[in-house]
Amino acid sequence: MTVVTDAAGLDLSRFLRPGHRIVALDGAGIPSARYNELAEVWEDPQVKHRQLRATTPHPYAEAGTVDLIASPMPQMSASPATIRRPPMLGEHTREILHELGYDDARIAALQESKII
Repeated sequence: MTVVTDAAGLDLSRFLRPGHRIVALDGAGIPSARYNELAEVWEDPQVKHRQLRATTPHPYAEAGTVDLIASPMPQMSASPATIRRPPMLGEHTREILHELGYDDARIAALQESKII
């Protein structure tokens, strides 16, 4: 939460709505922007208009899917991107370590030492 104080140091943030905080900060020369909670993002008219809500399966999601914010760029492309679920913890570790030059024995040693 942004804290805006008066000359005496009194916290005015609790008296200001988010939009007013931004105006106050802007007036003081402090860059700021509104932050939306995820539930608010889906209600934004521009997000709805541009269809930026991308629902994708995810194995740990309670509902079986997660909603992601899609890039608006695929709508501008003849070959839109594929939206994938976020990776699971450690899902690509072995693959990345191989790309970095680690061999199977070294990766196994890291796993045995509980480093990865």
